[in-house]
Parts: sequence; structure tokens; C-alpha cells
Amino acid sequence: EALNQRNDEIAIELYLKAIDFGPQSFHLYDKLVRIYGRNKDYQKIYTLFKTALLNIDKLRISKKAYRRAKKEFTSRLNRTVLRSQIS
Repeated sequence: EALNQRNDEIAIELYLKAIDFGPQSFHLYDKLVRIYGRNKDYQKIYTLFKTALLNIDKLRISKKAYRRAKKEFTSRLNRTVLRSQIS
């Protein structure tokens, strides 16, 4: 509902809470990045993925899930760096 009303502050808060609950849910990051990207806030995107990389080390997940998450977040972090340099 917050997204439909373009209430970014509430949407960001809710996505961050959801990510805390399910840090491997890549779709939550995607939705949050859309909001940050719309506002051209690349530093927050960078921080989001950097924190995600640090947090996956603390999760109790299988080696396969760990490798997938590490690869995914590293890729997204690198893409964010490239985008912020272009803009």
C-alpha cells in the first residue's frame, strides 16, 4: 500500500524490517533498491548490499545457499558502484 501511495519513507522502513526477518530474500532488496534508485541514492544501495554481504556470514545456511548469496550480493554491489560512477 505504501508503494502505491508513493510513501517512500514507510515503504523503506517496512522493507528494512522484512530484510531483517528474511535476509536471503533477494526480491526484498530489489524492491528497496527501486525506491533508492528512483531517488538516485546510490550510497544507500551500496550500504544495503555491503551490509548484506557482511550479514550472510552470520547466517546458518547451507554452503550452496551461502555461495549463491555471496555471488548475488557481490554482483549487485559491483553493479551499484558502476552505476554511481556513471551518474
